[in-house]
Amino acid sequence: MPESQFAIVDRALKGQATAEDLSRVQANFEQWVRLDFAGDEALALAYSVKALAAACAADWATLSERHRSAHIWLFTLLCPDKSRVDQAALAYLSWIDHDLAASAEIVLELRGE
Repeated sequence: MPESQFAIVDRALKGQATAEDLSRVQANFEQWVRLDFAGDEALALAYSVKALAAACAADWATLSERHRSAHIWLFTLLCPDKSRVDQAALAYLSWIDHDLAASAEIVLELRGE
């Protein structure tokens, strides 16, 4: 059974990913957009933003644009199932321990921003 996208992304966030892991994340992301959103990356992003904003509630509005962008990037890398994107956003919040600012900073640092 192939390793889950979540496990690979989690390893990447911890700085433990290999080049092969990063290639797999990218390939899985591209497949997710192609299969779940008919290749429309903007639609995939729209679903993700809506789900994250709803899950974060008022906290979403307090985030800077950079922090929101970091969360959107990370959440979409997890390739949440289109039919369960709202539940995936809630699980994402648990995964980052509901610490939106700190987790966004980790993502930005990993991305070299």
